[in-house]
Amino acid sequence: MKKQLSKSMLALAIASAAGALNAAVLEEVIVTAQQRAQSLQDVPVSVAALTAEKISDAGIVDLQGLSEMIPNFSINETGISTTVTIRGISSGINPGFEQSVGMYNDGVFYGRDQLARIPMIDMERVEVLRGPQGILFGKNSIAGAVSQITAKPTDEFEGSVTAL
Repeated sequence: MKKQLSKSMLALAIASAAGALNAAVLEEVIVTAQQRAQSLQDVPVSVAALTAEKISDAGIVDLQGLSEMIPNFSINETGISTTVTIRGISSGINPGFEQSVGMYNDGVFYGRDQLARIPMIDMERVEVLRGPQGILFGKNSIAGAVSQITAKPTDEFEGSVTAL
């Protein structure tokens, strides 16, 4: 009786494990790191991408909060300047220097690093590309690029409210 019970328990455990494996299917991540929509697996660039759900669940409201979620990406804010760093490369605090991390919102270049302080509202996803991105994003992207893509309008009325 004991052997038959242990065999049935083993069969039940194997069946439940197989069901769990079938349920754990990874979804495809689409990014625009090369200026066109591609699967993240096909992009030959080191990319960290966060979707709107991840950003919302983590309570991220600006790029400073994003830097806590993405490795090798940091933002240091002082009273005078904002330093954006990818893999330890930044342009420093001298406002005369062009920033070495390119920041883009829907493809539009942010010219100054102080624009990293503005809140992220209604984001679809944020992509952080590590390494030189001069060919795809132009100059000022020698350390990498931060690409913010806002959500597109929908046919349905929707809104959200947050409070602190």
